[in-house]
Amino acid sequence: MHIDRDQWSTIKTDLSWAHWNRISALIFTGAVLPIVESLLASLLVASTGTIAAVVLGLIIIIAVLHVILMVGIICGDGNGSAIQTINATELASELQGTQAELRRREIAYRSFRKAFAKLNNEVCRIQYDWCENGFSEELEPILAIIKSDIQTILGVCHPQWTLEVFCDFDAVEYCPKKETDLRPHIEPLELVYHASERNVTSDAIIELGSRSPAFVSRQHNIAMEKTLGELKELYLFDGKVRGDVYFRRWASVPIFVICQEESQGVLVLTTMQEEPLADDVLDSLEFIAAIVTQFISEFNQCLRSTDEQG
Repeated sequence: MHIDRDQWSTIKTDLSWAHWNRISALIFTGAVLPIVESLLASLLVASTGTIAAVVLGLIIIIAVLHVILMVGIICGDGNGSAIQTINATELASELQGTQAELRRREIAYRSFRKAFAKLNNEVCRIQYDWCENGFSEELEPILAIIKSDIQTILGVCHPQWTLEVFCDFDAVEYCPKKETDLRPHIEPLELVYHASERNVTSDAIIELGSRSPAFVSRQHNIAMEKTLGELKELYLFDGKVRGDVYFRRWASVPIFVICQEESQGVLVLTTMQEEPLADDVLDSLEFIAAIVTQFISEFNQCLRSTDEQG
């Protein structure tokens, strides 16, 4: 909960008032009233008749007041005003957090719309040679929209992160003009696209082999979000992170074949942050995976059309 300077000032004032109010009550009940009661008791002993009755009545009233004040001090909440201020501040903070989350999601959905628009611009050209720069290079301007605001869209708050697209062999056709070598791969997957803010290379990604998030995710074929602590046998040795691990948490979703429920790969997000990703990170990744699914279909169709024309 965030509390600004004005709110702290109000809370401090309330706590200070409560503190001195309680001290005053303790002095009054612990010193003043006992002295008054003692004087009245002495006067009662020396008095007779009507005066004695009046003094006795005063002693009873003061004694009752004394008891009430002591009970109030012991059982009462002297910090009530401060607690009310804190509760109000906490409620306001929660409201601000909700509003911030709504703004974040609005920005995320706007970015998704832009990515779809970019996809349409790429694949709806009149000419059929747009795919000849290769899969990764052609996908880059579409996913660049997501990458440009990855903190807002996916909740990434560490500068070291990767976005990885792994597909089954032969799911993405090779562009003969640009892709003459085999793509980096972890059987049965090949790395067809990856982006990194701090230059995590494809070699570092592939080096993990069967311990890679893509491979683990492909085995389960469901949306997943994991931390190192949840997969200690893969990423820790003697309680320490293995040297080849370039992340602290990851999330992944399947990439489906267009118009089918069969998956053809995985989309993986990794980050070095210990903090959780956005609450809806898996939903957002599924949205991005749908864009990739559409792009794979259009890319393969473009290559086939180019071959036919050639």
